[in-house]
Amino acid sequence: MNLNPILGATTTVVLGLFGLFLITGSKSGNMGGRTGKPSVDDSLLLNHLDSLCKNAEMIGDYISHGVGGSVFQLPSGDALKIVVLDKKYNGMNINQDQADFIETLWLDKSHSDDFVDIKYYNSGFAGPKIAELVNSESPAFRKNPLKMGDKIAYWQMEYVPTIGKGNMSDLRIRSGINRLQEYGAKYGYELKDLKNENNYGQRDDGSFVAFDVWPDKVVSRPTIDSRDD
Repeated sequence: MNLNPILGATTTVVLGLFGLFLITGSKSGNMGGRTGKPSVDDSLLLNHLDSLCKNAEMIGDYISHGVGGSVFQLPSGDALKIVVLDKKYNGMNINQDQADFIETLWLDKSHSDDFVDIKYYNSGFAGPKIAELVNSESPAFRKNPLKMGDKIAYWQMEYVPTIGKGNMSDLRIRSGINRLQEYGAKYGYELKDLKNENNYGQRDDGSFVAFDVWPDKVVSRPTIDSRDD
């Protein structure tokens, strides 16, 4: 939902990146060289009007899949996460919650050293090219294909080289989680599932970094002082 930097609420744009129709409201990082197939030039991800995927045959290096979403490593080494927004887990719309949180950070240009650096975010409806590429590269999407017109969000983020505890002490991990909880609270979120080692990792410099959280929006409840008489 970002063009300059924010699209107007009624603006409709056809974005060349992966054929995405935008409506506002250890892996190798160089897959092109490894397979010989042209890949997405992610150095141009911020150029919204270029037809970035016109000649691309792949996104990058498939990394993993969660609930209605897949992660790829782009040629530059960054990670790209693509999620289907209406996929639910135990009745909870985790993908939408996570996308809302990432969008909030992106629009606010906010950053915490304990969370991956978000380099770009957008959402809209899947076009034919992104559906083709995602379904061909993600084993999970091959079983349950992404369809043209599905509501999706995607974000480019810092790649985390070591998933899980790595060489970090328990104290470093707890401290990172606590700081991140405080960070999320500033935006009205309780960040959940942070104790899952699949959701955080270690940078090359040894620091803690989370990359996959469930941000639960805290709903304000009336108190005695604020209640209407």
